[in-house]
Amino acid sequence: MKMRIFRTCSFFILLTLFAAESGTHSSPVQPAESGANAKHDLASADQGDLEGISLILLDIERSKSRRGWNTLAVKLGIRNNSDAPKRLAQIADLAGKIHVAEGSPVYGVRLHSASFPALTGVHDTIIPPKMAICGVLNGSAEVVSPTAVGDIPATLHPTNLEFADLPKVNLESKPSRAQCTPTLPPRTPTAPAKIELGRPDDPHIANIAVSGFRPFPNDYITRLEGRIGNADPFGDLAVEPLDMWMIDRDGVARFSNPKGPYWDSSRCNLGIENEQVMVPPALDSNVWACYPYRAPPAGHPTVAVIQYADNDNPIIVRLVDPL
Repeated sequence: MKMRIFRTCSFFILLTLFAAESGTHSSPVQPAESGANAKHDLASADQGDLEGISLILLDIERSKSRRGWNTLAVKLGIRNNSDAPKRLAQIADLAGKIHVAEGSPVYGVRLHSASFPALTGVHDTIIPPKMAICGVLNGSAEVVSPTAVGDIPATLHPTNLEFADLPKVNLESKPSRAQCTPTLPPRTPTAPAKIELGRPDDPHIANIAVSGFRPFPNDYITRLEGRIGNADPFGDLAVEPLDMWMIDRDGVARFSNPKGPYWDSSRCNLGIENEQVMVPPALDSNVWACYPYRAPPAGHPTVAVIQYADNDNPIIVRLVDPL
């Protein structure tokens, strides 16, 4: 019998994303009255929350918004350069400033926000050390990027993007995804790999053997496979909710989405709300987590990220070739 281990109640992604639809943008932040400088202050996170975090310039789109004004949409990636995992919920709806080459005026910009309870299965996404998220793959296999949007006069040239507690983004540099590639520690286990899952308040240890990933392009899914074993011959093993997601080689994150049209219960066993895995004594159970399919070479999973029972230290496993 297939076991199900994922909660899909209202979980939210680490950061706010701009939900693009057929290349269009949501309503921009309006400039101050009569074209004057933006007056709002930069929203500041708690001191130290964003230490080691940087933004990656992926693309800049400029379009006419009204007479004399352009909408600037800056697609970004977010990289954790520190040695510690980072929760980035405080970036939600972050306000910032656009600087221009022609003078000292600055113009308001905001990192557009959207919640993705159906897009992600992760309750509070954590970026592991030395890794980046440069977009999220949604249910239609479209990459949705965090995007800062604001209006500037059509004749001006933007030079940089500024958010409090974060390094400025040079808007005059060439966009690049070079920093999006995951940087793995030397001792990162490579699938197939056995991992111990534990929590501070529970003496019981569960083992999960991560086998690797298997693409099913005809079904529009990619499946991460593993097995959870119960070494106890005397009783069931109750495994708490387990969040498993993947990062592709270009930094695009893939999350399990049981509500998507590609979801096939015969190939996946994650996604039933409020259920645990109950592994019988001295036996094991399959773990089949499914994600939207993405064609290679960009759509090649490099890392599996495993978060167990609200643990702030996610486990990462290197993924090499498909099964």
